[in-house]
Amino acid sequence: ILATFILLFNNEKSKDGKRTFKIDKYKYMIIIYVLLTAATTVLGKLILYDMNPYTFLILSSIFMAISFTALISIRYRGMQEIADSIVKYKLPIAIQSVLTLGYRATFYTALVLAPVSLVQPMRYALFVVITVVFGGLFFKEEQMTKKLFLSLLLVFFAYLLTI
Repeated sequence: ILATFILLFNNEKSKDGKRTFKIDKYKYMIIIYVLLTAATTVLGKLILYDMNPYTFLILSSIFMAISFTALISIRYRGMQEIADSIVKYKLPIAIQSVLTLGYRATFYTALVLAPVSLVQPMRYALFVVITVVFGGLFFKEEQMTKKLFLSLLLVFFAYLLTI
């Protein structure tokens, strides 16, 4: 909570002189995202009491596909742009699709098997660790040992929250 407060509301300049957030609307977008994600997870747990996780995965994926198709059709060139993008980026789209289905299937199964108070904090703590490792390697960031240690510490404290 303290880290989030510092990131969002203590908008000091970084070493390169840039502010973390230039526009206040981004702060509120992040807060809204966090609130919606928490609500979605709790509602997902409620739905999964009566529904098979794989049925929920398929239905939610279909709903998102329809929503994004409608959004792209309205915002951009519609189905032609979708078709062009699929042809141009078929391998990255296929890899992303498989990874997304895999992580959602495991997440929904975990929600069925474990309390939401355990699954959600661990999910995000592990996201941070994976992002730090792969992002740090890919973008050649400095102080990776310190960042990895702090990320693992985050996972430990997320675990402590669940017991």
